[in-house]
Amino acid sequence: MKKRRKPELLVPAGSMEPLIAAVENGADAVYVGGRLFNARMNAGNFDDERMQQALDYAHARGVKVFVTMNTLIFDEEMEEAVEYAGFLYRAGVDALIVQDLGLGRRIHEELPDFPLHLSTQGTACDAEAVALAKELGYERVVLSRELSLAEMEAACRDGGLDIEVFVHGALCICYSGQCQMSRFYGGRSGNRGACAQPCRLPYEGVDENGKKISGHLLSPKDLCLVDRLGELIEAGVYSFKIEGRMKSPEYVAVVTRIYRKYIDEYMEKGSYHVTPEDRRELRQIFNRGGFTSGYLNGNPGEKLMSPVIPKNQGIRIGTVQSVKPGSTLVDVSCDILPDMGDGIEIRSERKAGKAVSTIISYRKEPGKGVLRIGDFKEPVQVGDAVYRTSSKKQLEAARSSFRNMSLDASPESRRIGRRRGINLTLTCFDNVLRLTGTTIPETGELWDSQAKKSAVLEAGPFETDAERATPKERYENALRKTGNTPFEVESLRFRGDFDIRVKASEINALRRECLAKLEEEIRFRRTLPEGFRTMEAMGESETGLPVLPDTLPRVPLAALCLEADRSGQSLAEAYGNREDPEAVPFISNVTKGREDDILLHREGEIRELGQSVPILVGNLSWLHRLAGKGLWLYGDYGLNGVNRETARVLKEMGVEALCPGLERNETGELGEKRMPLMISEHDFSARELRNNKRGIRIRVEHPEYSSQSRIVPVVTERN
Repeated sequence: MKKRRKPELLVPAGSMEPLIAAVENGADAVYVGGRLFNARMNAGNFDDERMQQALDYAHARGVKVFVTMNTLIFDEEMEEAVEYAGFLYRAGVDALIVQDLGLGRRIHEELPDFPLHLSTQGTACDAEAVALAKELGYERVVLSRELSLAEMEAACRDGGLDIEVFVHGALCICYSGQCQMSRFYGGRSGNRGACAQPCRLPYEGVDENGKKISGHLLSPKDLCLVDRLGELIEAGVYSFKIEGRMKSPEYVAVVTRIYRKYIDEYMEKGSYHVTPEDRRELRQIFNRGGFTSGYLNGNPGEKLMSPVIPKNQGIRIGTVQSVKPGSTLVDVSCDILPDMGDGIEIRSERKAGKAVSTIISYRKEPGKGVLRIGDFKEPVQVGDAVYRTSSKKQLEAARSSFRNMSLDASPESRRIGRRRGINLTLTCFDNVLRLTGTTIPETGELWDSQAKKSAVLEAGPFETDAERATPKERYENALRKTGNTPFEVESLRFRGDFDIRVKASEINALRRECLAKLEEEIRFRRTLPEGFRTMEAMGESETGLPVLPDTLPRVPLAALCLEADRSGQSLAEAYGNREDPEAVPFISNVTKGREDDILLHREGEIRELGQSVPILVGNLSWLHRLAGKGLWLYGDYGLNGVNRETARVLKEMGVEALCPGLERNETGELGEKRMPLMISEHDFSARELRNNKRGIRIRVEHPEYSSQSRIVPVVTERN
């Protein structure tokens, strides 16, 4: 087995309490949102003061902090975004997670040593996209969640950058960065940090056989790859990301602890086995109709989806055995016995979606395996399924891992959990004591905030007293008491002759002051480079690209390739014989799978065609393949170009005109132009779906040349 780097466990934190929970349960890094431009603007997030406190808390314990600026940025916001990036740089943030290519370019130019990670919102699906990100100055790419293990391995092997993948948490049914559904039907854009989650709504439709279907037909299960960590490590994945900046601190604690356990076990032994108890813990803290391994083994079909339960399902613990009319108590035949304070939900076996919930306030065992619980305010029926949606014991155990570790607690009441290893050296020379404290660098990737730091403090001179000299055991006992500091002494060395007498209070004071100084040294800060933000925003004449009209007729380039295959023509001939002589050939926003195969088969002819015919390119992978080859390239809306800085990036790559990102379109225009509201790897059984209450009516299209489904609006007067 090839020796691999130990992967990073990257954990979400929507506010300070989840951040502390993540750190105390073993995170290597946390990712958080600040007060501006992040894709979870409804999370608690961190104002500037809290951000600084979070950085100091994490860095003191050897944990990195990444900040998300993963939304699209409009021209009128760009200077504010760059200014905010400057604050985060100065504050000591370890890296920024960015979606907008224009913002990434500005930050890389003005703060070239500020690490940038390309967000999953960047829709990077293969090694070509990763290689392009590397050329643009990114140090890491978060891959799209729709990739198989083999595709991840290829991106790790051939892309040239560290790769980050999601291993646990909620899945989007649409490729991240390509969703317009929330904006079209809810007026809130996921690309702007305010997704309304229309994918979790109930829908009705008709399947391919004409059968009526209903349920939460766009809602996937949550991802869980706890069994597959070894395979991901061997594939070369560096960072394992847990989703959930909107989740509770208890959720963060439970999931982090379990993933930490099995990463460490694999790195130590080369294998591991997930216990039934840990599986149950993960399901109990949150699952949405069970778990899925996503696309790791290829397309899972309907096993991906959770059409009945779009929220936390909990664990089934039994069945309603009997109900006394007029009573709020229910007898349950239990496989698992719940406790007082547990959350319970009874779901009808006859009426899908109907549920009655309570927190157990009454509990009695009238017979073996039977529990009488209550109280329930609504009627239930014999045979209904009983689920435990929250476990009081689990939540209390999770809280105990970070209780009283609040930064707002007084030093006397604050509890210290996770500590950072340090080495101490006590030297005695000319009757003067010198204590040197040095941090031990973290194993694995070494970041600036984790670099070796030292603090030196002196005390004395002290009176020589060889007969009653202070024994070294007394020094050791005093110096190893690190108290309410985030340190743990891993080694203690003595140098010199200790023929002096020192009071215990003096040794303690020396230790306290040295560790306080060391803690201050660890506070990682940067200084903004000279001239930061003196670069004037480029004028439109310098950065702008000609804007393509919305009415530009287009034809799929892959469809032309298929026509050439069927008719025995060259690609140029198929293009010349296209139905609309004005149509411009385009490459889709996502081409993974069939479309890539079709295009790669005729890549040489595509390059020839592009010498004289403009080609609309909608994704980073094909932009990297075709850029710099002297081709006539247009940038399509899938590149999310919504500002002049992004236009400048594309122009430098040889793009000559741009179809802007859809965020600038009025939502009504999306419907009129039948623009895709979603691009999904899932093969939906229904061809049309509707939610009459919300006025949603959508059609699912499956182009012959593509492995992806496209969801487009069915325009009605109500739209």
